[in-house]
Amino acid sequence: MTESKRLLAGITRNNREMADGRTIRYYDSANQSRTASDRRPVEEQPAIGELRLDALVNEWVAMAAHRQGRIFLPPKELCPLCPTTGELLTEVPESDFEVVVFDNRSPSLRPPIGDWALPDRVGPDTDLGTAAGKCEVICFTADHGKSFKDLTPARVRILLEAWIDRTEELSLETYIEHIAPFENRGEEIGVTLSHPHGQIYAYSYLPPRVEKMLAAARVYKESTGKVYSMKFSPGKFVRTSALSSEINIGSLLSLMHRDIPLKFTSPHSHQLQI
Repeated sequence: MTESKRLLAGITRNNREMADGRTIRYYDSANQSRTASDRRPVEEQPAIGELRLDALVNEWVAMAAHRQGRIFLPPKELCPLCPTTGELLTEVPESDFEVVVFDNRSPSLRPPIGDWALPDRVGPDTDLGTAAGKCEVICFTADHGKSFKDLTPARVRILLEAWIDRTEELSLETYIEHIAPFENRGEEIGVTLSHPHGQIYAYSYLPPRVEKMLAAARVYKESTGKVYSMKFSPGKFVRTSALSSEINIGSLLSLMHRDIPLKFTSPHSHQLQI
């Protein structure tokens, strides 16, 4: 069963259910038909992990022991993020794709069952919580040898629509407090799959860096009456180093003249919009 949704710029999203119950979302520019089924054996999905407070720094830490068994740097011919070809059954059942997003097979964070609340922080006496949230994988291209820098403007537009779509949809979950799309690239930062891809982490709490950003923005607004992010040009948000790259998605959206704010946090928490 395929569930379709029409986005802007002529882009469509088609949802398909994977063998183990996860969802894969195809983002296409030519209204392609997506009917391939996941022919892999059904596997039980991992249980939700623990959320612990590191009382020394007052920060939440997600513990997911099942991630120790995830695939680690397979050769190209066994890459699970490439399209399915012949007997190689991968995470993507179709033989080709433009951009796909699917639920992570070994997530650090999982949707909770029933009502959920973050434990109160009371130092070393803080209760254990469950690692609520959502982790999704986003593949930029079917070409194993490419990277983000090799994408055409048309492909980047599809990717942006996918980011926007997932941010809007994940923001509707009451347990989500922060959504972070990012690129996974480089063994030096712990990447376990070399196929060009990224992830979308939807947290049930605010990461420390985001808390600092919100605090700085709040102080600036209270002292000047101005919005903090308006002081920065797009170029000031772009940084590269030998180990990682950071792309300001909000600046890209503004260049596309889109009337949509980028929410660093969900509607259920404080917002810092650009």
